[in-house]
Amino acid sequence: MAAGDAQRVWFPEMLQILAAEWSPQTTWSQLAELCQRMTALRTDLRATRGIRPPRYHCPECGDVSTAELPPVSVRSAMFRLVSLGLITREVFEGLDRDWSRFRRVNRLDAYGQAAAVRGASDASSRPRRKEARAPGGGGHGE
Repeated sequence: MAAGDAQRVWFPEMLQILAAEWSPQTTWSQLAELCQRMTALRTDLRATRGIRPPRYHCPECGDVSTAELPPVSVRSAMFRLVSLGLITREVFEGLDRDWSRFRRVNRLDAYGQAAAVRGASDASSRPRRKEARAPGGGGHGE
C-alpha cells in the first residue's frame, strides 16, 4: 500500500472518469449519481489493492480505531473540478451557491440523496422543483 492511500479520497482512475464525464450541462442529479459511482469505485479500488481503512488514535484513552471514509459528496466533486482545471474558482463559487440552494429546496443531503426532514409527516409527498440547466450552458441552474 502506498503511503497515504488509507486516507486517499480520490484515486487517479476516479479523476479520469470525473474529467471525462463532466460538462457544463451536467445536472445536479447526474453529478450526484456520478458521485455515487465514484464512491463505489473507490470502495472497489481500496478492496482490490488491500488498502485498509484509516486508523486514528484517541488522545484521551490511547485507543486505536478505524474509520470508514464518507461517500464522495457533490461538493467534493466540484472542488476536484477546480483542481483539475475544468472549472475556475469563480465558476465553483457560483455552482456552490446553486448547489446549496438546490439542496435546500429539494431537501437533499450533501450526496444528493433525499434528506430526512424533522417534523415532516411525509417529505416524499411534497412537490419538488424540476431540475433545469442554466441558459447559455452554465449548467446546474436552480
